[in-house]
Amino acid sequence: MKIAFDVDVLAKQMGINDMVHQVADWGYKYIE
Repeated sequence: MKIAFDVDVLAKQMGINDMVHQVADWGYKYIE
């Protein structure tokens, strides 16, 4: 259970990081 939970948390964190990078990319495009 703990391992599955940790993997789930990591997956969510990676998803958040992907969202942050995507928003950052949009931000750079708007700045340009």
